[in-house]
Amino acid sequence: MSIRRILCLGRSFTGGYLASEFPVKVRFLSRSDSDSLDGFEPDMILDTVPAVEEEGKLQNPLYRTEIASFQVPYVHISSTSVYPGSEKGLLEVDELSATGNSEKCMRRLLVEQAILEHRPDALIVRAGGLYGPGRSLPLFLAQGRGRFFERGDEIISRIHVHDLCRIVLAAGARVMDGEGSFPGFQREQLINAVDPNPSSVEETRAYLQEFYQKREIREALQKEGLQAPAEMPAPAKVPGQRLVKSRYAEQLIGRFRFPDFKAGFWDSMLRQRVG
Repeated sequence: MSIRRILCLGRSFTGGYLASEFPVKVRFLSRSDSDSLDGFEPDMILDTVPAVEEEGKLQNPLYRTEIASFQVPYVHISSTSVYPGSEKGLLEVDELSATGNSEKCMRRLLVEQAILEHRPDALIVRAGGLYGPGRSLPLFLAQGRGRFFERGDEIISRIHVHDLCRIVLAAGARVMDGEGSFPGFQREQLINAVDPNPSSVEETRAYLQEFYQKREIREALQKEGLQAPAEMPAPAKVPGQRLVKSRYAEQLIGRFRFPDFKAGFWDSMLRQRVG
């Protein structure tokens, strides 16, 4: 079976892309009490809303009686930031790897745990650096946003929103058919959504130096009233690097539409924004 109707908790970048670019019907449910499902019955619930703390306990404010009644696959978008950094050498992690205990790691892990308290069967999808049309590093740098090169020469694992949506739909369909089994460390259902070709900060910087010189990219920036950054400093060396892999992503979707950041950056800058 395939996923045709999706209830998206929160108006997220991913949900907007799904509604715009895929042959599915998406209903959004926000924190507004006036939102109503009006009889909408989904094939899958996609949760993109960070949990909040209420009375000392992490909760998602969008859990409501009518949502709890749906016996359909439940997918929560989390982040690969739950994995620890490397203090020495190259650290490779996948779904079976232990998570970190830093404050940054724990923030996301606590959200996942809050989701699982409500839906123990939830599929956790840990996305890498998410990007796509109107939302990507080349645009952010031209806007003067972000401190990408200050993080040192780390390895960055990314996922284009198109391929993230493909993973979510394919995994949801597998779960709906009773064929989805994605075991991970301390999680019964876990997928790392990352493309197969991560890049270091230095490799990204070297590519961007050429990328910003392309006529199409300069014209795209000019339409936004922007121009390429004047300089991109070389990143400092780091004692270790972390590489995030996925045991399940390619199994689910085969070839990525955007298997690396180079193809994805072109799409993100030259294709019309979504939403």
